[in-house]
Amino acid sequence: MKLPSPSGERARERGVVLAVCLCLAACAPTSVAPSIIRLQPPRDRDSEFQLGVRTGPRLTAVIQSESAGSFNPAVGGTLPPELGAAYELDYTRVVWRQLAVHGGVQAEFFGGLPLPALGLAAGVSYRWQAGIFSIAPAIAGRGATSFAVDLVGGKGHILSADLSLTVSAAGSDRARIGLVPFASLQRTFGPDVTNLFFGGLVVVRFETVEVFGGVGRAWLAPSGPAWNVPLVGVRVGGL
Repeated sequence: MKLPSPSGERARERGVVLAVCLCLAACAPTSVAPSIIRLQPPRDRDSEFQLGVRTGPRLTAVIQSESAGSFNPAVGGTLPPELGAAYELDYTRVVWRQLAVHGGVQAEFFGGLPLPALGLAAGVSYRWQAGIFSIAPAIAGRGATSFAVDLVGGKGHILSADLSLTVSAAGSDRARIGLVPFASLQRTFGPDVTNLFFGGLVVVRFETVEVFGGVGRAWLAPSGPAWNVPLVGVRVGGL
């Protein structure tokens, strides 16, 4: 029996990797909001990286389903491809007193892999502390793209601006719980649609781990459908 040559095996492996990457790059970007969740990190660190994953609406998939007449607002926003998920790497740095700047990178979550449908975010927040309680308003902008490739959930580009308010209380030196209402104005290009997205999260942080859940309401303005979006996620900080 003739055995496959090592060079042939390597060529097939490269081909498989290339095919997977081309497919994964064609995943439509997920709309992520709120961009900034600011709970007090342990020991008042001046800067922190956080790595995590969270869900959000995939607007291009909703637009495709709506155009085909197959979108059901009652259930459509709770299942893929209309419901998406994205990995995030976020950075927070306190630059003056409690004024912080934020930056983030987004990669689509598909089959457990981070995909090159990318997004970038930046914003600022300010936190006031009173005993065990704190409040932190924030404003941020975000952009994401599918690189104009249409495979999973449609293709498109998204620009958004969002406002959020993190209200939190310390349960101990290691634990904190917060409520984060938010509102986001989003614009999708190719197709060109404006979306309003608002809702709230409950966030719990223990040591360096944040877990959050909530619900958002998305609306394709001014005359499109509106639907609910389950929002869940987890982030690990202290990086």
